[in-house]
Amino acid sequence: MALTSDQYDIQIRNTLNNQVFYFRGCSSVKPKKEQPVIPVSILGTTANNTLLFRFFGQQEKLNFTFTLFNDGTDMASGSSTSAITIQQQIEFLRNQIFTDEVTCLWQLWFTKVYGSSSITGVMIGLEFDLVGGSPSMVTGNLSFQRGRLTPEF
Repeated sequence: MALTSDQYDIQIRNTLNNQVFYFRGCSSVKPKKEQPVIPVSILGTTANNTLLFRFFGQQEKLNFTFTLFNDGTDMASGSSTSAITIQQQIEFLRNQIFTDEVTCLWQLWFTKVYGSSSITGVMIGLEFDLVGGSPSMVTGNLSFQRGRLTPEF
């Protein structure tokens, strides 16, 4: 049975294998939207005269820190594999969610920013801090780039 939205902070789903993971204990959630420019400063002029060239559209990234702990809850609830212990949660995230499939997209739900809608994109980073925490908790960080993959050539 899937968790309800009041039991987790962020949910992510691998669209190729349909595996889901629920993150709790999220802190330092940083959605970042930007539209980059290339500045060209003209010699001998003030910063007000810098030419700005916009060759790129908008980009959006979401980085967040999470905490894994074992309170008996299956954080992969509704998926084909359980993720209850800290080790099971780490293995599930590394092997079932952040797979090595290059055509994989992920759906991410974070209601505090995106409401009830999911955003689609790719996971670009997943790391765990196994040294600094206690044996009963592990912190981690996930980086997500919103967008869609280009068609294969």
